[in-house]
Amino acid sequence: MLKISNLNKYFNLNTINEVKVLDNINLNVNKADFITIIGSNGAGKSTLFNCIAGSILADSGSIILDQNDITYKKEYLRSKMIGRLFQNPLQGSAPNMTIEENLALAYLRGDSSRNSFSMITNSDRLFFKEKLKELNLNLDNSLNQKVGTLSGGQRQALSLLMATIVTPKLLLLDEHTAALDPQTAKTVMDLTDDIVSKNKITCLMITHNLNHAIKYGNRILMMEKGRIVLDLDNKENITIDNLLDRFKKETGKLLDNDRILLSSE
Repeated sequence: MLKISNLNKYFNLNTINEVKVLDNINLNVNKADFITIIGSNGAGKSTLFNCIAGSILADSGSIILDQNDITYKKEYLRSKMIGRLFQNPLQGSAPNMTIEENLALAYLRGDSSRNSFSMITNSDRLFFKEKLKELNLNLDNSLNQKVGTLSGGQRQALSLLMATIVTPKLLLLDEHTAALDPQTAKTVMDLTDDIVSKNKITCLMITHNLNHAIKYGNRILMMEKGRIVLDLDNKENITIDNLLDRFKKETGKLLDNDRILLSSE
């Protein structure tokens, strides 16, 4: 479904500050896989997402999504196939537009049979309200409310809905609950798990929360220094201590990143 082969990315290439941030990444993702990705800061997790989404281009290697080579495809073209959420709830929606307008943009962008200037019909509005009702955040009667007035959790839930309102081939979640308080983070994670499972969406999720890495999805990837150092497709009996021990075994050092350790409680 998603095949990444020999992917390499450098920052400041051919300068004294050259850094290899992705080091010969090879990854096969099956349809409906829900893969959690962990690793210390600077491991290359977000850079990998940026290359998949087209925010930056890889220096070498290939990215094949559903048999289409997207390695050098423009980001706006990939957005028709790839949904993405960021750590910052402010990044996924337009604050000065209404909930309806934000949903309309996502809906029309993902539907190749319509263009961005199509009129929103009453049928569309009913569809939006039904989808908002599924979030259980009392937003289904607030289509005309400006998104900038919503709480961080409401905006992130809305962004999740926008990213999946037309089922994407691939969903990228880049620490999308990290900026939320624990209860709101749980709500958004439960919504995420429900939407991904119900629609059988192929999903990659970066997280610093080791409990989330273990609880959600069917595979765990561990990254370090631009490499995938561990790929666990059997999560039975996996614990936080297991993950920390395996990291030490694979890299020869402790996973002592504060954000990871604090998120593992």
